[in-house]
Amino acid sequence: MSIGDKVALFRHDCKQRAANPKDGAEKSVCTQTQIGTGEVLRTIDEHYSIIKVAPGVEFKEGTVVEKL
Repeated sequence: MSIGDKVALFRHDCKQRAANPKDGAEKSVCTQTQIGTGEVLRTIDEHYSIIKVAPGVEFKEGTVVEKL
């Protein structure tokens, strides 16, 4: 990522399905929902950047950030 790049922020919404009657295994179904946007202010290294998120966007552990 580079300074000024626009990013999208996502959360994963997961729901537990009922156990499979044959083997008793439980499964989760997850969907990715966009919760907002932001902009890269500074890059730290190839894995980390500091971003500014749009007002009202809740950024917390588990939030996924992808370059637009």
